Amino acid sequence: MNHERLIQNLEAQAMGYRAMLEALEAEAMLPASCSVSDIAAIQQEKEKAVSQVKQLEQQRLNVAQEMALAAGITAEAKLEELLPLCDPLGAVRLMDLKRELLLLVDHINPLARENAEKAQVRANCFVEVEDNLHRVLQRTNLYSKAGKVRPKSGSVFFHRSV
Repeated sequence: MNHERLIQNLEAQAMGYRAMLEALEAEAMLPASCSVSDIAAIQQEKEKAVSQVKQLEQQRLNVAQEMALAAGITAEAKLEELLPLCDPLGAVRLMDLKRELLLLVDHINPLARENAEKAQVRANCFVEVEDNLHRVLQRTNLYSKAGKVRPKSGSVFFHRSV
């Protein structure tokens, strides 16, 4: 039955969102002195979870559309409109999964925002250090546009004859 496929899909989505939440929590606990490989590993986990959930969401839309069209409901029907097509236990399970998914998303959004802000602060530190290095090590041209050497103040030209 289609509602069983829908239940399986939502359960898989919940697992994907839990994996995303775990990756975000791991990212939040990273110390400021963490290595780039640590960040890359967590980013890879997040990307894997996002792609999995995205694929599952597309499948869910297809299953829900099949259910709706088979019942003569509009293809864009909401879950609540599909519940009468399910058995009572299936309808309860679908609503439980919907609540679970909404809770997971409610936990993921602020954590993702907080992690993004921390990442931006880390990136700003690198930019600031880079700017300071450029300012301190700023070199001026030794040659003028006319092709003549301009001696720097405090510099000495060495001449060596061969």
